[in-house]
Amino acid sequence: MYNFSSENCGGETGIRTLGGLAPTTVFETAPFDHSGTSPRIGLSPVGGGIAASVPPRKSHLGENRFDLVVFSVRIAKTQRQRLTDIAVTPVNCTGESMIRATCLALSLLVPAFGADAQIQPASSVPGSIFAVEEPELFAMFEAMGMYEMLPIMAEEHVMGAEAMQAGLFPGRGGEAWQQRIASIHSPERLVTLFEANFPSSDVSAETIRAVTDFMQSDAGQRLIQGEIAARRAFLEEDAIANGNAALLLAMETGDARLESLRAFNEVNDLINRNVSGALNARFSLFRGLADGGAFEDDMGEDLMIDDVLAHEPQIREATVEWLFSFQATAYADVENSDLEAYVAHSESEAGQEIIAALFIAFDNLLGTLNYDVGYAAAPYIGGEDL
Repeated sequence: MYNFSSENCGGETGIRTLGGLAPTTVFETAPFDHSGTSPRIGLSPVGGGIAASVPPRKSHLGENRFDLVVFSVRIAKTQRQRLTDIAVTPVNCTGESMIRATCLALSLLVPAFGADAQIQPASSVPGSIFAVEEPELFAMFEAMGMYEMLPIMAEEHVMGAEAMQAGLFPGRGGEAWQQRIASIHSPERLVTLFEANFPSSDVSAETIRAVTDFMQSDAGQRLIQGEIAARRAFLEEDAIANGNAALLLAMETGDARLESLRAFNEVNDLINRNVSGALNARFSLFRGLADGGAFEDDMGEDLMIDDVLAHEPQIREATVEWLFSFQATAYADVENSDLEAYVAHSESEAGQEIIAALFIAFDNLLGTLNYDVGYAAAPYIGGEDL
């Protein structure tokens, strides 16, 4: 039900939308400067360190750089601008909304849910505390496909960590790195972290019932199944390319569906929320690298913030691209009436309450994951093969 983007290990395009945690790890070639620029990595989904507005400052970057080779499907610049024009309404991005210090994610970094998701018995969800202590919340998240999405998100992050190794410390790490990354991103751990960070006290019993009812409806299940299928498919580059192609075709033909998607993203503020979550995830990765000793000199938070804010325009572009491509794929087979029902649900008090709570949970979850990956990678970046 909720789209969150989650970029693995520092997610720059972490995007969440009411409709699925943006799944795939999105990487691009970017300079990695030991004194001020982090590798562009992030996963999900998917929501902190910086909690207040921080004005941009000049960066004084060192000269030691590494190229982080990553993969990302790009829409032609002119086409992306057209998409941005229809997708984004000017919004005042100040305060916490601008740079909350989660990916991937999840419409972008919001979680995605599997196509053939079935309600699982509580015993089949290792790591869940809600199954016993919060059965109503557990039932709601099952209806949303959350426990189907989190393992997909774990896989996205592992893929991202492998790309990080290839780009930053090739030939080092070996089996020890793979085991550490698998431990950090185990599906059971993600379930536990998500539930531990979900602000249950902020969500009323009425909201839980309303969300559960919608997600268990025929329309809700069609939407969720599409999200899960797309999220899983987007683990492959070909599926992302196909999603971009479908989006471009919709733009070229003036498909009315784009207006429904724009309305959906606007009512949930998915673009701004996913951008701020991605910035926070990047900041968390920086903190992990610094605390783990990746930099020869002490790297203060001012330099970290400089880098994070400098990447906001790129992150916003990538967020718009991923979000609409994912949604074009996820909702390709649903009727407009289902999307209209989705928008109406999102506009309700329950819809607004749950999306806010989900972003809090995923921001903290992805912040923890990105910090842990940065800390684990730091010794290898410094040249030490553990």
